[in-house]
Amino acid sequence: MEAGRGRLMEEVLLRWGPLILSFVSLAFAISVARSKASDERFGKIEARIAAIDERLSVVEGEIKHLPDREITHRLELAISKLEGRIEVMDERLKPVSEMAKRAQEMVFGEARTA
Repeated sequence: MEAGRGRLMEEVLLRWGPLILSFVSLAFAISVARSKASDERFGKIEARIAAIDERLSVVEGEIKHLPDREITHRLELAISKLEGRIEVMDERLKPVSEMAKRAQEMVFGEARTA
C-alpha cells in the first residue's frame, strides 16, 4: 500500500508540480512588484515629509525673531507715550516758532530800510 501511495504522489507531483510552481512564482512576482511600488511611494512620501520639515524649520526660525504678544504690547505703550510727548513738545515750540518769525520779519524789515 505504501508503494501505491508513493507512486500516486509521484504522478500528482509530476503532473501538477510545474503548474503549482508557476502559480507560486507568479504570486511571488506580484508580491515583489507590489513591494517595489510601495517602496517607491514611501520614498516619495519621505521626500515630501523631509521638504515640509525643512520648510517648517525655516518658518520656525523666522518666527523666533518676531516679537511676542507681551513685547508688542510694551511697544504699543511706548509709542503711545512718545506720541503724547511729541504733542507736548509741539505745544511748547509754538511760542518759539512765533518768536523766530517775528525776529525774521524784524531782520528783513531792517534790511529793506537800509
